[in-house]
Amino acid sequence: MEISESSSHNSLSLLSRKEKLEVWKMRSGRTALELAAILGISSGVFSKMIHSETMPVRHHQALRLAGVPEDCLPTPMDLPRGPKPKIPHFPGLAGGTHAQPN
Repeated sequence: MEISESSSHNSLSLLSRKEKLEVWKMRSGRTALELAAILGISSGVFSKMIHSETMPVRHHQALRLAGVPEDCLPTPMDLPRGPKPKIPHFPGLAGGTHAQPN
């Protein structure tokens, strides 16, 4: 039984983003190691990034230039790096109570 191009396209639309990437890699002959090398990162970092909801814009652009379809990649978004800023905590000032001078 032969699968028509249109039914093949319809079945691809049912796949998750990660599954679409796997299908694209098989069809294109590309490996995760090759894609990681294009980005200059390790395969472990590549795997973590590709399974996230977002990825750095520069990596997204590089993979698009390498031919990876948009619908196979996480959303391009540059997130702030490093620790989150802490909210200062001043005991005694919470709740509007202030120490009264004597």
